[in-house]
Amino acid sequence: MPMYQVFHELVEKLDMTTALYGGALIMTRLMIIVYMVPFLGGSAIPNEVKIGLGLLLTVIAYPAAVTGLAEPISTHVFVIIPLMFKEMFVGLVIGFICAEVFYGVSMAGKMLDQARQMTMSQMHIPEDRQQSTETGLIA
Repeated sequence: MPMYQVFHELVEKLDMTTALYGGALIMTRLMIIVYMVPFLGGSAIPNEVKIGLGLLLTVIAYPAAVTGLAEPISTHVFVIIPLMFKEMFVGLVIGFICAEVFYGVSMAGKMLDQARQMTMSQMHIPEDRQQSTETGLIA
């Protein structure tokens, strides 16, 4: 079978509207997670790299997310907009929980330095625009 016929059959089977809405829903969640989690985003990484990482993660996660659907995604605007808000909320919750783990480890390091009376040896971290102690730099 010639390649153009294979491509034509693939395009006929693929519903582009559903694929775009599904990708947008996945990307909504992942972009918020990338923005909030320190080891994926952080303030030292440029926004273009964060967007690229979010798109890459969306492309990787798309096949697994689409095969797990029980029914096709509705393309009606009154269904898609609440789903987008739901994905934003879920992304915020996941990003917040992951970020809190790292901030908790950093706080524990700062408390350890406080107990050792080593808080005078703070250094400036230009990426975060703040000061931290040696043990507080773990996270």
